[in-house]
Amino acid sequence: MKAFGGPNLLLLSIFVRNRRAFLILVVAVAAFKIILSAVAPASNDLRNIIALVASGQAPIGPWVTLYPPLYNQTASNAGQLQSWALTASLGSDPGLALLSLLFRLPVFLLDLATMIVLFYIGRKMKSPAKGRLMGLVWFLNPFSFMGVELFGLPDVACVFLIALSFLLLVYEQPLLSAAALGLGAYIKLFPILLLPPLLIYMHLNGAKRRNILCAAAVGVLGFLGYFAWVLPYGFTYLTTSTPVTLLIPFFGGIQNTVNQVTFGMFALYSLLFMFTKKASALPPFLTTLVAYFILAMPGPQYIIWLLPLIAVDVAFADRLKVFVVSALLAFAFLQWFLVSSAFLTPSGYSLLMFPLGGTTVPSYAIAIGNFLDSSLVGIIILPLISSATFACLLAYAAEQVRVWFSAPRIE
Repeated sequence: MKAFGGPNLLLLSIFVRNRRAFLILVVAVAAFKIILSAVAPASNDLRNIIALVASGQAPIGPWVTLYPPLYNQTASNAGQLQSWALTASLGSDPGLALLSLLFRLPVFLLDLATMIVLFYIGRKMKSPAKGRLMGLVWFLNPFSFMGVELFGLPDVACVFLIALSFLLLVYEQPLLSAAALGLGAYIKLFPILLLPPLLIYMHLNGAKRRNILCAAAVGVLGFLGYFAWVLPYGFTYLTTSTPVTLLIPFFGGIQNTVNQVTFGMFALYSLLFMFTKKASALPPFLTTLVAYFILAMPGPQYIIWLLPLIAVDVAFADRLKVFVVSALLAFAFLQWFLVSSAFLTPSGYSLLMFPLGGTTVPSYAIAIGNFLDSSLVGIIILPLISSATFACLLAYAAEQVRVWFSAPRIE
């Protein structure tokens, strides 16, 4: 625990060192997440997903498998879905609570699966205690809780596949690792960013050229698969973000097809090829995603993409890096929370503030809602927090780049 920051994780030490305590904590947190999945109202993202399916004019891809209530679209089912999407409180209707649970159950299972993958990564790299620590950094993190159980974001499927890809690298299976990244790209594209670092890692570790080409082909196949289900609905979905498709900032329009993200990522991959050492695939993987966030700034909620790799990183980090990571996640979470349009339920209040068991909005929720809508937040507080988030991201990137010159080997 000393390497992870000593007193900062004193409360977690018993759950990290003791297998039984760890399992009890995981079961308790999992039960809490399942209950919240059943009683939480539909998030803005889930309502948009229902609207996309109902319109018939939006791309329907592999992400739909994450939401069982969408499998069978009948008139009665569509009415029930609309009722659920517009209901602010589910406590009085068991049928709607069951529907809410069905919507979130697959993403909850992926949340749990990501924790299990991280445990096996830690166990292979160091010890079961490190594995439990990595798993808890993910499973207890407010980002995973908000993004997965409350918001039901399909990104968790790609996040799981990124973690699985890294696990396969730890077990020296680079071709399967590339396949995991390709499958992730097929669902929501952004895992393709990690294919070049994977190929660089394979090259530096003496992989045969044939295997590198096979890994590239498998990854690109997933990349093409994403376009196969998105493009039939128009080029718009490559330049506009939705809950199930990703804005591609590499394309700036007909008159400007190369922008700062294109140049920046190309430069980063070149630098990775020059400076990356054999020690571990983690630095180039994590540096790539951090660099993408700095260049594209897709939104603080998408830091969930980094969380599995951050969990691995901080388990071996010194106190300075742990402090930087903690500040980054804290400021990013505040920024996410304050951008209230991403959190609104049909009642107009945040999921964190809404009384899940009833319909009466308490006075404290009204006061917080009014504060979040005030000019003080929009003009002063939110820009300061956004700047702090970006500063922490730059500091974390500097910590990642530092290993190019010191190259500490993760044992």
